[in-house]
Amino acid sequence: MSPEEISGVPGEIIVGQTHFSGPLPHPEIMAGYEHTLAGSAERILKMTEEAQRHRHAMEKASLQGAIRFDLLGWASSTVITILVLIGSFTLINQGQSVFGVAGVIAAAAALVATFLRTRKQDQTPGEDQDTLDS
Repeated sequence: MSPEEISGVPGEIIVGQTHFSGPLPHPEIMAGYEHTLAGSAERILKMTEEAQRHRHAMEKASLQGAIRFDLLGWASSTVITILVLIGSFTLINQGQSVFGVAGVIAAAAALVATFLRTRKQDQTPGEDQDTLDS
C-alpha cells in the first residue's frame, strides 16, 4: 500500500512508534523467540529471574558490609575515647591537670564531632534506587 493510499494526500507518510522497557523483551518479541526456538522464552525468563536474584544478593551483601563498617567505626571510636579518658583521668590524678583536662576536652570534642557527623549523614538523602527492576 502506498503512502497516498493510506492518508489520501500524496507524499505524506504516517509513522508510529512503540516503546517498551523492562527486564524482559516485549511479549511479541518473546513470542518470536519462542517461535524461532522452542523453549527459548522459558530460558529467557529463567535468565531474568537468576539475574534478579543475583542483584538482590549483591544489594544485601553491600548493605550488610555497610552495617558492619558502621559498627566497627562506632566500636573503635568508643574504645579510643575510653582509653583517652582513662589516660586523662590518670594524668589528673597524678597532678598533671592541664594535660588531663585537655585530654577530657579532646575526647568530648571527638564524641560531639562523631555525633554531629552521624546526624548530618542521616539527614542527607540516600542514593537513587532503581525501583523499576526490583
